[in-house]
Amino acid sequence: MDPQQTAEVLGALERRLTSLEQTVLQLIEGPAAPYLVLTYPEPIATSLAREQSAAHYHEKFFSLLDVGETSVRYIAALVLAVLCDGASPPIPLRLMGAPISLGSWAGLVAESSESLRASRSEFAEHVTTGLFRSSGKPTPANRLLLSEFVNLRNRERGHGSARPEGVYEGLYRRHVSEIHDSLKSLPFLNLPLVRVEQINFAGGTIQYDLKVLMGPSPMGRIETARCSKQVSRGETCLWDWGEELLALDGLLSYVVCDECGAEHTFFLDQATTKAAHYYTYSTNHRIERPPIH
Repeated sequence: MDPQQTAEVLGALERRLTSLEQTVLQLIEGPAAPYLVLTYPEPIATSLAREQSAAHYHEKFFSLLDVGETSVRYIAALVLAVLCDGASPPIPLRLMGAPISLGSWAGLVAESSESLRASRSEFAEHVTTGLFRSSGKPTPANRLLLSEFVNLRNRERGHGSARPEGVYEGLYRRHVSEIHDSLKSLPFLNLPLVRVEQINFAGGTIQYDLKVLMGPSPMGRIETARCSKQVSRGETCLWDWGEELLALDGLLSYVVCDECGAEHTFFLDQATTKAAHYYTYSTNHRIERPPIH
């Protein structure tokens, strides 16, 4: 092959690679993406929506880090709620006092394999199937989110100065698919997050009116569920679409922000004997509530 033919072949290959790259980005960021956002609970969906609407790659990348962080904290809240099953306090005593790091939340999930498999809770089965193999070893999504992502987040959040936009473009493109794919492989993330709006007693059972908290900025969709387990009005729960509710208050709550007056999902960030401190990724605001009992 002479030099001219070689150059033509290389040029064709380069154009083909560029076309394939554009196709992949369209699949990630294209028309189907908004629908996928609606299938996730509010805190994860809000971060995903921000990532997909960002105009610049540094915004996309740091929003992607928010997607991963909210996912790790959300998963940890579900795991602890399943294992505690109403016990108090809902976090290990060794984490009381100082702010709880993302690595500490991830570590708690990593330690939970045997306890989750021993639980008879329906929710434990959902979570275990997504995070652990039958041997007890972590699934690929578990390894990515609870280990590799935490290392990525700690490295990139701690970078002291801004870097060129091309660096953030490379980081975003390198990690976006693996993070999105990990979320898609965890079916329990599609179970509805809800808040109890109204409680009615009828025929020995309890009927709950539940506000569905799926997608960014939930618009007030109400579903009705009958359940024998008692939970309080205003409590944030996971729902199995049937008769089971898993109370999450104390670990995360969908409440009105004291600072901006809007409703957001707040994650437990620090628990002391005097107060519980919560943080939302939606606005970076913080609230303080009475200590967890």
